[in-house]
Amino acid sequence: MKNQNVIEAIKNRISVPQKNMTSPAPTEEELQLALDATQSAPNHGSLECMRFAVVREHEVDAFKKQWIEFLIQKFEKHERHERKTNVTRILQGVPMFIFVFVEPQDSSIPVYEQEWTTACGVQNMLHVLYQLGYACKWNSLYRDRLQTFKQYFHVPEGWLPMGYVFVGSAAEEHFVPKQRLSASKFTYPMNHQ
Repeated sequence: MKNQNVIEAIKNRISVPQKNMTSPAPTEEELQLALDATQSAPNHGSLECMRFAVVREHEVDAFKKQWIEFLIQKFEKHERHERKTNVTRILQGVPMFIFVFVEPQDSSIPVYEQEWTTACGVQNMLHVLYQLGYACKWNSLYRDRLQTFKQYFHVPEGWLPMGYVFVGSAAEEHFVPKQRLSASKFTYPMNHQ
C-alpha cells in the first residue's frame, strides 16, 4: 500500500535558505523523532557510525557569537569586521543547528560507505523535519574546514565532520516546491548488444 504522505513529502521537500528562517525550532520530542529517523538509513553492516551535535534554541545566541568569532579568525584582520557582519546577518534568525559527524567503525565496510550511511540518515532527518513543518538547509563541509570544526567541538581525532543543518521555521511562501527533473532525464536504458 502506498503512503501518499511520504511520497509527497519526498517530492516536495526543499531547502530553505537560512536568511528566511526564524523561531520556533523543533520541540525536544520533534527533534527526537528526526534523530531517530536517521537510524532507518541503509546500513548493511549495522554500524553505529553517526554522531550529531545539536545546538538548541536556548543555547543558540551564545553559540552563534562564539562560532562567528572562531570562523573569522582565518581571515586577515582588515577583513574580519565585514566578514563578521555578513555571517551575523546570514545566521540571525536560525534557532537550531545540527552538526553531523561520522565516527568510523573498525569494520570491513570502508569509511566511505559509513559516510554514505550517515548522509542517508541526514536525508531521513530532513524529510521528517519537513513533514513536521520545519524549514531546513543542509550544508556539506569542505575538506579544508574539517580541522576547524573538530577544534571547535573538541571531538575525538578520528571523527569526520560531514556538515551541518540549519533548522527553523519559515513563512509559507518559502516552501514552494521546485520544478524537478523528470526521471527520463537521468535514467538510461541498458545496452544489451
